[in-house]
Amino acid sequence: MSAENEAAAADRASDGLLRKPELARKLSISKRTLDVWMKKGRVPFLKVGKSVRFRLPDVLEKLNGYRVN
Repeated sequence: MSAENEAAAADRASDGLLRKPELARKLSISKRTLDVWMKKGRVPFLKVGKSVRFRLPDVLEKLNGYRVN
């Protein structure tokens, strides 16, 4: 990823909206795994047209519900 793309990704992250590759990287999972989790309802997402965005706090809260102690 170029420095310009990284800066744009950091701006979006500070706004709270992430794209699929950015969220997958933050969660250390593949984009395909993220697709499966989306289909199964494991991660909340926003969709406008063909664009998919994620709010990191919402995703982390939902995933925390799957935590096993």
